[in-house]
Amino acid sequence: MQVIRVISGDHELCALDFQKHYRLPIVHLMDPDQSFEQQYNPKGWWPFLMLIGPDGKLKHRCTNLLDREHRLIALLKKAKATRQGISTQVVDGVAYMPGTLERSGESQASLPCERLSSLAAGPNNKVYLVLTSSRASNSDIMLRVWDGESWSHDVPVAATEADEYDGTVIVDNEHGKVWICWTSNALDNTYNIYVTNLEDTLAGAKPTRVTYAPDDAMHGRTACDAQGRLWITYYQWRKNRSGISRDKEVYVRYLDGTHLSQAIQISPTDIPSYEDHTDPSIIQMGKDMMVCWSWDFHQPKGYTTDALSPSIFARLIDDKLTAGKPFHVSQRHIDMVPVLGSGRQGVTWCAWDSLVGGPNSKSLCLRSMTANSATSKTITISQGLTHLCSPCFAFSDEQDNMLVWCQTQNGQDWTLEKSVLNPKNKQWSQPHTLALEGNPRYSSAVYDANGQLWVAYARETPAGRRVIAEALK
Repeated sequence: MQVIRVISGDHELCALDFQKHYRLPIVHLMDPDQSFEQQYNPKGWWPFLMLIGPDGKLKHRCTNLLDREHRLIALLKKAKATRQGISTQVVDGVAYMPGTLERSGESQASLPCERLSSLAAGPNNKVYLVLTSSRASNSDIMLRVWDGESWSHDVPVAATEADEYDGTVIVDNEHGKVWICWTSNALDNTYNIYVTNLEDTLAGAKPTRVTYAPDDAMHGRTACDAQGRLWITYYQWRKNRSGISRDKEVYVRYLDGTHLSQAIQISPTDIPSYEDHTDPSIIQMGKDMMVCWSWDFHQPKGYTTDALSPSIFARLIDDKLTAGKPFHVSQRHIDMVPVLGSGRQGVTWCAWDSLVGGPNSKSLCLRSMTANSATSKTITISQGLTHLCSPCFAFSDEQDNMLVWCQTQNGQDWTLEKSVLNPKNKQWSQPHTLALEGNPRYSSAVYDANGQLWVAYARETPAGRRVIAEALK
């Protein structure tokens, strides 16, 4: 018997965080547009359990807790009594059946897997690429540097026996710092947020531990202010009164030299704890910082009725760590994974993954923002999708403003897409395909110092999934 967890309406990084947080050594099946759920569990009740026989046919399904399902327990006991045990093989923390690994060509050894790319550009035509590399059943954070002529070999930023993943990179050109942030369980087996700069990495210095979470902290994102301080936002799991890890809250703090400021909770504190907050993004807005996140919003008292769970919210925080009033950016769909970008004339944009409901119902949406509210109407850039991932902005004062992402309309064939913002009428163009070979995923984009657009993404190859970065004409 192989246990499979189905993730409906969500995206891979959130599912990966969930899997790592609860230490689940099982296979995860993505159901991003809820087509599986609508076929087998249309009322959306949970807990929801299904038992599928070796012939692929449904044997039993229920919405009760397992200990109440006497028929299901009897079926499982019968299967256990009549079948010989099969040894599973653990790959990157997940136990697979031998047949699964045979189909993927990994029965002898797992293929390398690179994903979650992040690009940043610095002076002297340099470009920095950070990625998560999984080899030998654990994940590491690697850095590659483009020196104007070629890419360097992989530089290990965090490559130990611990599990290190979800790396990002930014460049503070004004103060000459290249900052890298990631999630790791290197100490106490608890996932926490770490940061370092390129100079310290090359010198072999220890990174800065940003969080000391009694439960796990994940999804670290960074931005620099005019004073050279590094701002870090993240979400942290928190146990409820029963000791069950359920609640998630968003925080922010800054690193000034070697000093870490106090951590400020960005998600509101005057609401019920079951209102989860995840996947924050941060950007400088004038002299302040803007943080946005996905809020599992149930319209608590005193807050808007124009948004519904989950929705994108944002709030401003000043250099004294005083937070402004939260406001909603998206509204009544299943909205998640927000990303911020700042274009010409200081206009800040937010893009996110939106689910309307039903097969092929994923959409990529965006909206412009001020310090206190979302301004333009919600713009749908691409729709009718089975899934999408990794929307990201690339802005330049002299070049086109760009939104880049990966999408699929049938759930199998992926393409890398872009949309260009016209600075005169503030209209975003229709999607244009940049790449389709190797099912591109986990994209990032940046303009270098010469105005050249760079795009990185993970491509499937016979030797595993590899991250490539290339300059586009």
